[in-house]
Amino acid sequence: MRFLRRFLTRLLNWGMRQTRRAIERQIDKYVGLQASENAWAVFTPVEARPQALLNGGDVATMKRDSQAERAVLFIYNLLGDLRKACRTMRAVSIDPV
Repeated sequence: MRFLRRFLTRLLNWGMRQTRRAIERQIDKYVGLQASENAWAVFTPVEARPQALLNGGDVATMKRDSQAERAVLFIYNLLGDLRKACRTMRAVSIDPV
């Protein structure tokens, strides 16, 4: 039983790390795009990235909001899958074989 618990914990931690990395890549990409737009429009290349960070807001807040959105989406998908499984099981149990 301990083996299974450790395995599931490691699997969950691996998934969370992948999610965090994906969120960080998305934020870096967003900040990079904003910086390039700022450099193109008004600011010097040195000023463009700090200005993009100011316009985008706090990085920690962006990460927290993104993780919250992913959690809600996961729950929404899980509930939809459970509904479909219940409908399928009900349909199978009603049909005479």
